[in-house]
Amino acid sequence: MDDSSRVPAFAVHRVTLGGLIPLARYYNCIHCEHDLTDWVMKQSPTESSTCPNCEVRIDARDIAQAQRDTKLGCLWTPVSIVCLLLVFAAVVGVVWLITGPQPLLRLW
Repeated sequence: MDDSSRVPAFAVHRVTLGGLIPLARYYNCIHCEHDLTDWVMKQSPTESSTCPNCEVRIDARDIAQAQRDTKLGCLWTPVSIVCLLLVFAAVVGVVWLITGPQPLLRLW
């Protein structure tokens, strides 16, 4: 079976903040809906394995891809947060340049 017609053995659920910042990935067995999130990270990416709940075979390529995606997600989370803060600072800077320096409001 080629890669385009192959069905992965687990479903991936992504958690994002505002649809932009990736926060987490959760993996569930597609057959029994058993949570495989921690299990996937502990497996060898070069050897096929079976679901600990229903014993369905999980291909080594699926395990390796899940581990890569999770590790890249861990990198993209802080990068996304920093970019979001930089965009916010740029917007504040542009507004300040357009309106000019304003005196501070006195609260008393």
